[in-house]
Amino acid sequence: MKAYKSLESYRLVNDNWVQTVYHMKPTEGITVLRADVTPSFRINEDPHHPWVSLEDSGSVIAAHCDCKAG
Repeated sequence: MKAYKSLESYRLVNDNWVQTVYHMKPTEGITVLRADVTPSFRINEDPHHPWVSLEDSGSVIAAHCDCKAG
């Protein structure tokens, strides 16, 4: 049950709520991922654009979303 949130994320990707995922490597050891995500409550709105900056080990450096929750 500790992995509940990660299973929910997998379901959202699998159900096509996440359209496009972009990635770039601005410096050695860091990867930035950005996605276009359909809002779950208002599907006719423009997609949200969450992003995350990760170390190669998988540790999150920073993350943000332009949705109301941030």
